[in-house]
Amino acid sequence: MIRRMAILMVILAAIFALTACQPEEEETSAAKPVITEERAEKILDIWREARNTYNLDLLDSIYTPESAIHDPGAERDICGVAELKQYYIRTHKAFPDVHFEIGEYRIAEDWLISFWTIEGTNTGSLGELPPTGKEVLVSGVAIDRIEEGMIAEEWVFLNSLDLYQQLGFELVPPQPESEEGN
Repeated sequence: MIRRMAILMVILAAIFALTACQPEEEETSAAKPVITEERAEKILDIWREARNTYNLDLLDSIYTPESAIHDPGAERDICGVAELKQYYIRTHKAFPDVHFEIGEYRIAEDWLISFWTIEGTNTGSLGELPPTGKEVLVSGVAIDRIEEGMIAEEWVFLNSLDLYQQLGFELVPPQPESEEGN
């Protein structure tokens, strides 16, 4: 738990530094946030509700139809909200009792940066990995680029090693090839 908190604190510090240390600009339309606090909160509330109630159709109101999602848990980039729903269906099958919480968030021009936690019990297969029955609690960050009040592109960051260790998997280093005949 302490290691996870340390990792999250490093991520938080880096993102706060990036958003807080921007040079002061004159009041121009380019320097003003593209997204309002109200819309940011609405996006986050809808996302949390969609995931926690398994009502994935709600995602249509916050993602553009052609949005691009870069998630380390996906085999490749996710293209569009329809494909995102299919990806989320797979995660809900792996963790049927999944529950998300949104922590702090920041707005920087056309960026919405949110910190979240996920907890759930792995009772379904996760890709090719069998269910473990273990509970997990993982923290992460989503960085969303907003266009016209909708998520157009998203980057998801989480500590995958921590997730797999909580599931009971171990990191095994590669073994050197044995020399035959010696």
